[in-house]
Amino acid sequence: MLHPLAGFAVSALTVMSAHAATVVFGPATTFSSASVLDTPYAAGYTFVSAMNVGDAAKTFNTPGGTSITFAAGTGSADLGNVNMPGTASSTTGYYNGDAQWNAGIFAGGTGITAFDDVLRGNAWHTNTSDSVQPLTLRLTGLTIGETYAVYLYSVDVRAGSAGRAQAYWDGFSSPNFTGNTSGSFSQNSATVVNGSFTANAAFQDVFIQETDGVGNDDTHLSAFILYQVPEPTSALLMSGACLLFGFSRRRA
Repeated sequence: MLHPLAGFAVSALTVMSAHAATVVFGPATTFSSASVLDTPYAAGYTFVSAMNVGDAAKTFNTPGGTSITFAAGTGSADLGNVNMPGTASSTTGYYNGDAQWNAGIFAGGTGITAFDDVLRGNAWHTNTSDSVQPLTLRLTGLTIGETYAVYLYSVDVRAGSAGRAQAYWDGFSSPNFTGNTSGSFSQNSATVVNGSFTANAAFQDVFIQETDGVGNDDTHLSAFILYQVPEPTSALLMSGACLLFGFSRRRA
């Protein structure tokens, strides 16, 4: 018979080893302008963190005039080659990948050179098989019960990457990807996928599956941005206050 505290330890370990919450993925959307960065702000989302995977930190203004900082996606962000699920850690980054930066990955033209550079770096899958060690993004420092939206950016226009495709999942149980998915999409255009979830742990994993059958190193992640999503009641109150303010100004 387990001592009550021993049972608690087993329970805690189970929670810490889980892949956390269900993620609802939106459709993969191609883009050509840095104005894509302003969409979450227009929806009332609050910036939490961002990472320039494969390159140094970048800070610049979006077309809408919001300052945004992408943390460096090298060094400590590379969490190593481990069998998933990895033990819970306090570091945001990627498992089973390695950083690269190449001008040929993205031709540019978003209107902001710094954002073009962000898209020219990525983490690529370094391990022999998706079935044991998929490329995985780990988001940490989350508040349980808060709702988040993660925007995942991916691109590789190099001729040698023609035909490459991938998909995001919220679960993985070797050898299968499980749970919700973004569905397969091409990496040959700059693409963003939005995934929303309510945190039930201090971390959240997103698993990246190769779907083209070309080779194990085909999955890429160029950057991510994490936002906190306002509670519906807060958003409605804010909207109502704005409407009331506008009505008052018209009457003045």
